[in-house]
Amino acid sequence: VPRDDGSEEAPEENVSPSAALLSQPSSAHSTSGLPTLPPPTASGNLKDFIRIQEQKYIEHVLRNHGGDKEETARILEISLATLYRKLSESVE
Repeated sequence: VPRDDGSEEAPEENVSPSAALLSQPSSAHSTSGLPTLPPPTASGNLKDFIRIQEQKYIEHVLRNHGGDKEETARILEISLATLYRKLSESVE
C-alpha cells in the first residue's frame, strides 16, 4: 500500500486484530471456548434473556467459590447487598 511519502506499507500493519481474525478461513474459527446460547425464550425478550444469563453466571461464580457470597460479590465487583438482591430475584 503506497504511503503519502512514496514508500510502501505492508497491508497487515493497518489491520486490526479483529479484522485479521475475520479474514481467516472459516475453518480457522473455533467456538469451542464460547458458551452455547440457549434457544430464545418464547417472548424473545432481550431483558429476560439478559436477566437469565446474569443469573446463570452469578450461580456459576458462586458454585466455583464454594458458596462464598462475599468472595462472589468481590469477583463480580458488586456489593454484597446487590448479590443478595439478585439471588433473591432468581427465586421469584
